[in-house]
Amino acid sequence: MQRDLKKLSKFLNEVEDKCQEAQQISLDLLDQIKLKDESIRELSQKIDDQGDVFVYKPVDGDLVDQKLAAFINMQPIKMRAQLQFIRESEGQYKYGRKRVFMKIEQGSIIIRVGGGYLTIEDFIEQYCEEGKRD
Repeated sequence: MQRDLKKLSKFLNEVEDKCQEAQQISLDLLDQIKLKDESIRELSQKIDDQGDVFVYKPVDGDLVDQKLAAFINMQPIKMRAQLQFIRESEGQYKYGRKRVFMKIEQGSIIIRVGGGYLTIEDFIEQYCEEGKRD
């Protein structure tokens, strides 16, 4: 009986140690949650401080429009104001006073210009340069 009592006492001590360890882990996790909550509050405040941020919302089922939205929404906020593409139909957009036709080739957006094509990056760079000279 004394041997059983020692085994039981040892078992209870082990359980108590595990409970204390679990309690410490819980406290550590709560501290991490508090830090993450504070980070979320800070980031939310930064977003609020930026005011209205333009986000391009694509038409469902239009792969070109979805790719265009991903491209625009990845740009710096200041750059987005220059990327005012207005969808007219699938693959057809207005960009300023220009009507442009887009398609996807090898995973990238290309835009028909004259008799050839430009990547969207090259098109924007060229178009913005033309706009600055006007």
